[in-house]
Amino acid sequence: MESSELSYEHHPSLVRYVIVWLALLVLTTLTWRLAYGDHGTAGLVIGMLIATTKATLVALFFMHLWDQSGVNRLVFVVALVYAGILMGLTVTDVATRFTPAVARGPTLPVPKR
Repeated sequence: MESSELSYEHHPSLVRYVIVWLALLVLTTLTWRLAYGDHGTAGLVIGMLIATTKATLVALFFMHLWDQSGVNRLVFVVALVYAGILMGLTVTDVATRFTPAVARGPTLPVPKR
């Protein structure tokens, strides 16, 4: 086997890396801005979508998954689906728990002066 058969000839352009890096910076800024606002339960969904997008960009371009064959992409998609199922089950579990039976606030009457 010749050495040219073992080398990887395709080199991604620097422009692609810069575009992905800028996208990651924008998404990180969105995450930071999200942390300082009150978005209710939508904040969790938005934050998870941003984090998933950032992880996908890193995996596709910095880990060179974009240039790989179908089997490697299939493993990535299956891992994403599995992680999504685990996160969904966790959120569902927490959202469907009962309200604690403990009273909130002071339980003893406060004496008046």
